[in-house]
Amino acid sequence: MKKLFILLSFLFSLMSFAQTGIIRGTITDKQSEKSIAGATVELVNDSNSSLTDENGNFALTNVPLGRQTIRISFLGFENTTVPDIDVTSGKEVVVVVSLTESFNVLEEVVIASDRNNKARSINKLAAVSARQFSPEEVNRYAGGRSDVARLAPNFAGVATADDSRNDIVVRGNSPTGLLWRLEGIPIPSPNHFSTLGTTGSPVSALNPNLLANSDFITSAFPAGYGNAIGGVFDLGLRKGQQYYITMHDDEHQICAEEAAKCFVNPERLFPAMIRKHDGRGGYVFTQWEYKAMFDENSNPSGIFCIGFDITTYELEKLLLRTAETDNDRKAAARQKITFQQSHLVRAPLSNILGLAAVLEKSDADVNISHLCKLIFESARKLDDVVREIGGTAFEE
Repeated sequence: MKKLFILLSFLFSLMSFAQTGIIRGTITDKQSEKSIAGATVELVNDSNSSLTDENGNFALTNVPLGRQTIRISFLGFENTTVPDIDVTSGKEVVVVVSLTESFNVLEEVVIASDRNNKARSINKLAAVSARQFSPEEVNRYAGGRSDVARLAPNFAGVATADDSRNDIVVRGNSPTGLLWRLEGIPIPSPNHFSTLGTTGSPVSALNPNLLANSDFITSAFPAGYGNAIGGVFDLGLRKGQQYYITMHDDEHQICAEEAAKCFVNPERLFPAMIRKHDGRGGYVFTQWEYKAMFDENSNPSGIFCIGFDITTYELEKLLLRTAETDNDRKAAARQKITFQQSHLVRAPLSNILGLAAVLEKSDADVNISHLCKLIFESARKLDDVVREIGGTAFEE
């Protein structure tokens, strides 16, 4: 009976093993015919899957019998499906699949430049003979000394008299015919030590780090430059970084109180220190002066405020207070050491020294006198050490 049971178990295992098959194969690139490693091969509608090895080979085991479909996928290639693979028991199915490289159709990318196009001026009405320049060009120009006017001779048709001045000669015209404009406002000359009626000088008063991209026009001026004869330097200032800070809640009451005082005493200035959040967990300290404003009918029209940053001053004052607190703490510690040295340590030592001296001068035994001398010397040395410790504490 036992042998019959073992035989039946063996037959059932063979029958169950015979219900599955194996699919083997190779995955290659259709164009180069090279094997593809790492491609995913999976049965459709089944969790059975496999990855190809470095030679592009794969093996799917325990595949149900019948017609099966496999799907092959790999990054950069189109997914491929192989249907109707007849899987039978006791025989491996071998397939060779070639993948086609996939191509993605992308939309066009348009790169446009308007303001930063140096060949096009910022003033759109200037069609010809206009050139846009940047502050970086001014700083980089060799021998320009960070002077906007000394950059101009680098352009066509522009020259300068000599290196001692920054007068600009455009196509032979007089330097006095040059028009300087700053933020749309005509200015006589943006230079130091200039002569009356001239537009140049030895030293420029302009800081290029404060300028934005600007225009230099040599002819065919737009109608807005009516007084230009030789050329136009149309300068613009750079925009500052936006910085938002909020006032501390406790300071609103201070502002209201100081504003009320201004109208009670309109002839006086009222100071107030205001804290504002700096956006980084700290504060910006500002000192303000308030004064009442009145219209032509002597009616209150507002509050005139002028302020300046005192953050550095306040931080240094805080550090000074901290240092004073540390000094006070150290002074208290030194006083404590002095008290302990004079009352808790040296007083007993003085008593010991006095007793040792009395015993030494008495008619005591020789051995006792010798011991008194040892006690005296030891106590004196200990007293010197205590004095030294106290002195060191005061030095620190």
